[in-house]
Order: sequence, then structure tokens, then C-alpha cells
Amino acid sequence: MVGKGITFDTGGLDIKPSSAMRLMKKDMGGSAAVFGTMLWAVHAEIDQPLDAYLALAENAISDRAMRPSDVYQARNGLKVEIHNTDAEGRLVLADALDVAVTQKDEPKFVINVATLTGAIKVALGAEVAGLFSNDDTLALELSRAGIEMGELNWRMPLLQRMNGSMASPFSNMVNATDGFGGAITAALFLEKFVRGKAWAHMDIYGWNDKPSGSLSFAGGNGQAVQTLIGFLQKTK
Repeated sequence: MVGKGITFDTGGLDIKPSSAMRLMKKDMGGSAAVFGTMLWAVHAEIDQPLDAYLALAENAISDRAMRPSDVYQARNGLKVEIHNTDAEGRLVLADALDVAVTQKDEPKFVINVATLTGAIKVALGAEVAGLFSNDDTLALELSRAGIEMGELNWRMPLLQRMNGSMASPFSNMVNATDGFGGAITAALFLEKFVRGKAWAHMDIYGWNDKPSGSLSFAGGNGQAVQTLIGFLQKTK
């Protein structure tokens, strides 16, 4: 499991407006979900091997901040042109995913969790996670786990022809695109770093804007933890 952990996201040099920056302490929601799941796994004493990787960083402004048009080389050798400095989460996830699939024995599957795009909230709302996967069996098992645990997700398409919108004359790809379908292109970007392993990406919101139901507070809501627990309980 790999979690996006941007501890605060200003947007970098492509700075967010103040209203959009206000709650960006929640941009570590993916790592929080993975950490919470691992805490459960320890106390539940699950008997299958399970590794967690937390991609932790802050997206801030400094004299060393990445700039639009910079080119970075990822851990797997791919070169990425920075189109938007506010698409930083996928950059840290990319290297963490490559570590996850190469560091130890070959994993049976890789699942990453991330507060990755506003586009998925536009599509599905705050309570339903977007699910992307290159493996039908893994996607189905995560969907069923979400239903059984009362934490819904919805499978979204990995539309391969949209890879063309990420083309760059200076590198293998850009880190973001303009226009519609932003949640899909973000997922396609991540897919390039899993080296063909069975993989799923959960694009979550991870936050209660106001008290609701059993969550009597506004704040982080642990989205994806119950789904991952339900999934692991049935995985051998």
C-alpha cells in the first residue's frame, strides 16, 4: 500500500488561491489512510505479508521550488516536464510506487490511496472514492469491500487514448493537463510507475466538511481505511 502524504499544499509557484489553500493540511489523507490500515493490521495480527510506503513532502514556495517547464527524472528513469506545480502529489507517489514494486519480492498487488484530484470530487461527490485499476479482479474485490464496509467507491475508466494529452516535446510526459478528465489523466500518470503489476488507485476526498452521521466533527474522516480492511480480511 502506498499513500500520498503532502503535509501541506500551497500549490507551489502555481499558487492556490487562499480559499483553496485553507484546508490543504488534509492533503496527507492518503498516507493517513494507509497508516490507519497498517495500525489495524498490526493489532489484528494478519498473517499475510504487507508493506506500506508513505510519500511524505510539503509543496511550498522557496528558491528551490520546482517551476513550470522544469524537467525531472523519476526513479524509474522516465522524464517528467512540470506543467503545473500544483500537480505535485503524483510526483511523490510515482517514486514511492516504483519503490513498492522493486524494493522487495514482487508484490501480488499494489494499492495507492491519495487525495489526488478535485476532478474526482466534481464527478462523484465527497463520499464516493474514485477507483482506477489495471486489474479487473483487484478492482472488483475493492468495490465489493467498499460496499460491504459501507464506504463506497466507483470504478472509473483508464482511458488509454488520453495518454496523448500528456505528451511533451522535452520529456516522456508532462505531470498534468488542462481541460476535462483530470482524474483520469492523473491515474494514467501513476500507472506508468507500477511496472505492469496489478495495481489500484483510490482517489479520495478524505474530509468531513461538517459533522454528519456518526462523525460528529468536521475534519479528516479516514476514508479508504474501512475498504482496505474489508479487502485485507478476504485476501489470502
